Amino acid sequence: MLGEKVPTIDGESQVASEEEESLTLDTVQHAALRLQRLKTPEQLAREIIEILEEDLNYDNSQVFLIDEVAGRLKLFATSSESSTAREASGISGSRNLLLGEGVLGSVAKSGQALRIGDIRRDPRYLDDQEDILSLLCLPMRVGDHVIGVLSVESPRLNAYTDKDQEVLSKVADHVGVAVENANLFSQVRRYASEQEQRVAARTTELESVIAQHEQQTIEKKVADEALRLSETRYRSLTKRLPIIIYTAERISSRRTLYVSPEVETKLGYSPAEWTSKTVLWFASLHPEDRDRVLTTIANAKAGNEVTLSLEYRLIGRENQVFWFKDESEIIRGDGGRRFALQGVMQDITDQKLAGESYEQRIEDLNLRTAALEAENEGLSAFSHMVAHDLKNPLAILLGFAEVLHQDYSEGEDELLSQALNAIVENGHRLASIIEELLLLAEVQQIEEIDPEPLDMSSIVSETQKRLSHLAKEHNASVVVPAAWPTASGHRPWVQEVWVNYLSNAILHGGRPPKIELGAMVQPDGTARFWVQDNGPGISVEDKERLFEPFTKLYEVKTEGHGLGLSIVQRIVSKLGGDVGVESEPGKGSTFWFTLPMESESGN
Repeated sequence: MLGEKVPTIDGESQVASEEEESLTLDTVQHAALRLQRLKTPEQLAREIIEILEEDLNYDNSQVFLIDEVAGRLKLFATSSESSTAREASGISGSRNLLLGEGVLGSVAKSGQALRIGDIRRDPRYLDDQEDILSLLCLPMRVGDHVIGVLSVESPRLNAYTDKDQEVLSKVADHVGVAVENANLFSQVRRYASEQEQRVAARTTELESVIAQHEQQTIEKKVADEALRLSETRYRSLTKRLPIIIYTAERISSRRTLYVSPEVETKLGYSPAEWTSKTVLWFASLHPEDRDRVLTTIANAKAGNEVTLSLEYRLIGRENQVFWFKDESEIIRGDGGRRFALQGVMQDITDQKLAGESYEQRIEDLNLRTAALEAENEGLSAFSHMVAHDLKNPLAILLGFAEVLHQDYSEGEDELLSQALNAIVENGHRLASIIEELLLLAEVQQIEEIDPEPLDMSSIVSETQKRLSHLAKEHNASVVVPAAWPTASGHRPWVQEVWVNYLSNAILHGGRPPKIELGAMVQPDGTARFWVQDNGPGISVEDKERLFEPFTKLYEVKTEGHGLGLSIVQRIVSKLGGDVGVESEPGKGSTFWFTLPMESESGN
């Protein structure tokens, strides 16, 4: 999954992995679009947990924000099932962790993600809750500044992978920006409300002063100065936001009263131009979006809508096209009269283009999948046909060659005897290749296999009998354990795995070969089997390509067709296991494979 492979007969798995990765990226992009809507902190907290639980399937999740004044973490959002929401938790404590305290405090202070496969072994985890065994905690950033942490937990050991960390890291960044935007938006709304209250209070004062003619002029100047300072602070705040903030006179005319400087950065028009030309917004609307947008606005006006959400394209001064998400709210005065429309426009061009690119990739992947499936079917049928057609004629030739070799093995014609011996040896080698081709075709053609409990002791014993002549020829010694774990699989295929591993150990082990077979049950519920030899070992470079088709063991020193280990990999993979080798030059090699335990298969 982590490394890119050249598509061969197993290209379908790579395509499925790429489709899964594309689907995950689409989910993260969709979540980012949802988070980019300006919301109150309370709305955003619910949205974050909904994304983590329903879209990304992380049930136990929580978000903490840094209180820089107090030097602590404070709970911002949590799922109903999260163990960290409990009091006295080893992660959340009393929900107000000091920076550097516990797992979350460490991540908040260091700015580095933590993935703990077994929290019972991590001293930073202060609780001993039995229902939580692993967690993944990531910092939330806005630029280079850490503003909080996002954490997910699982009752399973080693529940989270590099892919989980990569996906949640992107989500954490989007959450950090969304939290910051929501806080800024709340500040703007709170500030506007405060200013409205101040203006109302000032108006009352002015009405009182009007009755006192001698104070009228002075109080008016004070009120004007307060409003000027309020507007100055408001506009200063909007300059720092990467969005276009505007205030329009009416929902229908959209004559702009105020627009933030970001309009010049995006569209090339200065705020003065945008506010002075009443039809500039309408003129900049993309012709294909104009009717749809105006119809939506008219429906909102007729239905007395309070908020309005639109997506449309605007054409800039240099004829460049931008996609915007426009979120606005109607501001009402006394008596409920509408007198202004206040909103924000966010550039979503990159997200739109990414969506179009994703659709094209899906179409290309479907075409590629169909082509690979057709090619694989053809190759499988061809290899099976060739191998089957060669098997019987070769058996007849081998029979005659062995008879002739026996007749002339003690004759005077030594050259003829050597030639017949070469024919027999190479005939057996060709027969082995044909058997492997037939086995390869069988593995490829069978979509699913019904696993059965394996008597590994009997399988290994039959394997030793099949290779007894080879072991005797090389004076090999083989040590076998007294008992084997009961795994699940397909007996004929598993025996071919043992034949391949054991014959390689005999042929390429030390002189004489000393071989040890073994097995163990692993924590993940699988059984691991191995063959250890005393051979010369394998370099790191050779290990990386050892299980690829047509790569031969000890390729420099021996001859061979290079199909065996590739077939082993395909067999074990189809049975739900894995293969590998542990080796260092000069220290021998241990070839291993894993299979599901019989009880797991039964479940």
